[in-house]
Amino acid sequence: MKVGKSQKWFPEPETDGHFSGSIDGVVWGVPGYPDIPHLLEIKTSKASYWRSLEKHGVAKAVPAHYAQMQTYMRWAGLTRALYVSANKDTDELYIERVKYDEKASLACLDVAKAVIYSHDPLPKISEDPKWFECRWCSAHSICHGEEIPPPHCRNCVQATPIADGRWSCEAGGPIDDGLCDRHAMLPSLVKKCRVVDATSGGIVYAVDGAEGRRFYNGDPAKCPPDLPRVNSADLSAAVSVELEV
Repeated sequence: MKVGKSQKWFPEPETDGHFSGSIDGVVWGVPGYPDIPHLLEIKTSKASYWRSLEKHGVAKAVPAHYAQMQTYMRWAGLTRALYVSANKDTDELYIERVKYDEKASLACLDVAKAVIYSHDPLPKISEDPKWFECRWCSAHSICHGEEIPPPHCRNCVQATPIADGRWSCEAGGPIDDGLCDRHAMLPSLVKKCRVVDATSGGIVYAVDGAEGRRFYNGDPAKCPPDLPRVNSADLSAAVSVELEV
């Protein structure tokens, strides 16, 4: 069996370079299919996942890996993939041929575009905080609790994805370091508050359950003179002190 040695990087043209990846390789000479090039995807699995692969196959056992192969096959113009997963405990190999499914691949692209271009967080996997996929998620305290994430360009109202995988900042600040003093948190991520006004540089909030308590989050140069300003780093930390502004 012949294996292509060099990795190839693929940018998704429909996402301005914000969705991309590189394949592990391409193989020829798969037994029984000598003339069909196969995308090669190599993984390792702990024993429990490996047994699930044996029982159910990759599409059901590890849908993220299946989606990855469908996307890569579309990018590479291939119709088959060879999925190889090594059992970390026994070194046994699980090998499966996967057929290209255009519908599944385009569904993955739709998800990618929704993540990249959505101005607000996408819907939760479940509204039940005890749902098994949510219970073990690192974002549980943000999705189901009252935690506000640390500031980053991706959660700022001023940031917009543009060509070549880059971001544009309407406030003119730096991109991707999360340290800009003009950062204005996406309102959908701000807990215990409601939006009462929006300016070109930030948001005015009223604190729930606190009559008359308002504050501004955003560009300090645009802060209304009669309101206290809370920067996004302090806003993220303020949940634990009940937004004492």
